[in-house]
Amino acid sequence: MPFSPTFRHLDERQVWKNEYYNQLVRDLSDSLTTLDGSSFATPFTLAGDVDGNGNAIYGFSRWFGSGVSGVCVHDVTGYGAIGDGATDDTAAIQAAVNALPSTGGLVIIPPGTYKITGSGIAMAGTTGTPRNSVAICGCGPGTIINITTAGYAFAMGHANGSTHMLISDLQIYDSTTPPASGNRQAICAKHTSSSTIRRVYINGCKGYGIDIAGASSLMIRACHITRSPVSGIYQMPEVYGTLPGIYPAANVSIIGCKIDNCAGDGIDLFNGSGFIIKDCQISNIGWTGIKCVSGIIAGLGLPVDNIVIAGCDIGTCGTVEPTVDNGNGILVKCSNSNYGGTGLVVSGCKIHDNPNIGIYLYGGTYNFVENFSISGNVITANAEGIEVFNARNGSISGNCSSDNAAYGIWLQGNINHGNSGISVCGNTFANPTGNQNVGLLVSSRTEYCSFVSNFCEGSVSDIDYTGNPVAYNDTCEWAHNIGTEA
Repeated sequence: MPFSPTFRHLDERQVWKNEYYNQLVRDLSDSLTTLDGSSFATPFTLAGDVDGNGNAIYGFSRWFGSGVSGVCVHDVTGYGAIGDGATDDTAAIQAAVNALPSTGGLVIIPPGTYKITGSGIAMAGTTGTPRNSVAICGCGPGTIINITTAGYAFAMGHANGSTHMLISDLQIYDSTTPPASGNRQAICAKHTSSSTIRRVYINGCKGYGIDIAGASSLMIRACHITRSPVSGIYQMPEVYGTLPGIYPAANVSIIGCKIDNCAGDGIDLFNGSGFIIKDCQISNIGWTGIKCVSGIIAGLGLPVDNIVIAGCDIGTCGTVEPTVDNGNGILVKCSNSNYGGTGLVVSGCKIHDNPNIGIYLYGGTYNFVENFSISGNVITANAEGIEVFNARNGSISGNCSSDNAAYGIWLQGNINHGNSGISVCGNTFANPTGNQNVGLLVSSRTEYCSFVSNFCEGSVSDIDYTGNPVAYNDTCEWAHNIGTEA
């Protein structure tokens, strides 16, 4: 059988793989008219047919399971997308989405540079019933979405809450230098659940790299976000209605991502629960690497809780604003809410070269950071190592906090609230270069805590609890620590 290519841009496609697939489609169409009792239409109903000969690049009828009614695989070039970097492909890509059935389907964007203008692509469609289960997939780094106006590249959700959406294997690039500031994210994952963003490279955008406000059961995996004029990944609860319903994000996993050179925070979580941030690299950030803040939304105090941060490398944060709430590796702040934060786990991270604090837990006057675990981290070359203010019922163990300018760890609180029920055991607060003033510093009000088997070293003092009144110190356990007590 002769080999007949059907591509418009052969030099931009994975030629061998795609032509092999086309040949398979042609063979089937020549030899079959039915499958499992279902009749094909002429004999296939195809989408994305670029040359009119019935051989689409990727498209074919949905003949598995439910016969041939409704095409669910579309190639954007069949709807007029050119991918030459100059032609506005917004309408063509949106048309490929709009042509999906209400049950969703797959939109393929072959290699090329696709210019996007206006408000971007609505994955749920702009006509008819909003779609769920929509997947938009590129072909790897060769598929480039070029944002040229202050709009989204992709909006994943719809007003009723989309489910099972997917964006995969493409680049989103802002061609303006530097990116124009605006309120539009590269990817807006608002109002979506059980959805995935994977292997997406976001290089510049008009706002946040990915906005996850109100999202639930969302997976962000193996993405790279750089050059955001604000934060890389951002969450603030959505508020609806006259008597507002409030919808914080919940059960969001951010795995194996790289976030760098963003002017705001690397990951900014303003309220919400059930976050897993694992094996991420966050560097050269304007404010703080990972910021988790509770607060008051529409008059209701909301906590930030059940957050796991594991295996991350966080450094050089605070390039724009290095003080107060910023310039930290990890900040959990609960002072602006009627509720605190609970269930924080920070494990196996490397936190380094930040101009403020490596790990900063900050409870408020009437609430605590509580039920937390900080273990097995390496915290070096920050202005301060670990600072705990107004916290209770936590464990700090097995960490190496060394060569931080002020201290390895500092526990402090206000006189009416303070720290309690915290175990500080088996840590190394070392000072090999002589830059760390105090290894272990305890201030008022810290009570009913245990300090056991820590190695403490500082250029001024190794262990200093003189700022904590004797009555509080006497409630604490001090045993088997190595270091001179001030």
